[in-house]
Amino acid sequence: MAQRVKPRITVTVDPQMLEEVDAYIREHAGADRSQIVDKALRCWYAQMLDEALAKQHAAPRSPEELEQRAAWKRIRTAQMLRGDRAPRVPEGE
Repeated sequence: MAQRVKPRITVTVDPQMLEEVDAYIREHAGADRSQIVDKALRCWYAQMLDEALAKQHAAPRSPEELEQRAAWKRIRTAQMLRGDRAPRVPEGE
């Protein structure tokens, strides 16, 4: 299997933050700066996705969506009033 080559980047970081990263690396065998930066970027990206999802759910509903939700609510209410339930499967089948 061919090994995937990751692109290299250069970044400028706060010296104190870099010292924290290097201290972590000294205490954790096998860890390196690239792994730490990769994990940080993954955490950042996950947070961006969470924020986008929250924003999407907080957005005002379109008139079409509001009507569709109202229609489904009417259907559920009608079923509840009629006592509609899913058919039961007899025991032993």
